[in-house]
Amino acid sequence: MICRSVRPIAVGLGLAVVSSAFWPVMAWGDGGTLRDWQRRGSLEIAVFTDPTPFVAGLVDISVLVLDAATGEPVSAADVMVELTPKDQSGPTTHHPATTDAATNKLLRAALFELPVPGRYAVNVIVARPGDRAQLQFDLDVARPSTPRAGVWPWILWPVPIIAVYGVHRLLVGRRAHKEGEKEEDLTTEHTERKPEKQREGNFTAEVAENAERKTGKREEF
Repeated sequence: MICRSVRPIAVGLGLAVVSSAFWPVMAWGDGGTLRDWQRRGSLEIAVFTDPTPFVAGLVDISVLVLDAATGEPVSAADVMVELTPKDQSGPTTHHPATTDAATNKLLRAALFELPVPGRYAVNVIVARPGDRAQLQFDLDVARPSTPRAGVWPWILWPVPIIAVYGVHRLLVGRRAHKEGEKEEDLTTEHTERKPEKQREGNFTAEVAENAERKTGKREEF
């Protein structure tokens, strides 16, 4: 019986998560990170947060409400989300989570402006005729990264490529220079050998000429 009751709920939760991936990308998309999922009475309540990582600023908290018996999404329910800072004194902020604010209509979304990082107590209240449930948990909010830190990777990404190309061109230039020096040395050596061959040829011709002269003189005698 437990497996039969859990299966439709898991299917409903999976359908909500998967379908959120196919909605057009908005500034703050529904879904994100699953923060808590509990059964409260006749309801199953799952809470998602966005962005990831969860940082101070404008954030999205989305709630999925399912019927615990059938696993079907519950449409006739009102959802309220409350955030209370725990690290510092501050008022509790609450907003209704509605399908109008959600891109994925299986979820109910509420937008909050969190001015400072820290730990917050989250209280989700779900009410429908004849039934009321609450889900509470703590949520850590990180410090947002500076805009400059986010821009630098886009500015500096060509630098390694340019450096590798420069090293490649330097190695190619050195190799070409060495090959040019070898060709020059071979040309110089070949040029120096030519006069030696010419001198050897002249000497051979001179010897042959002297031999012919001596032979001619012998014939005269």
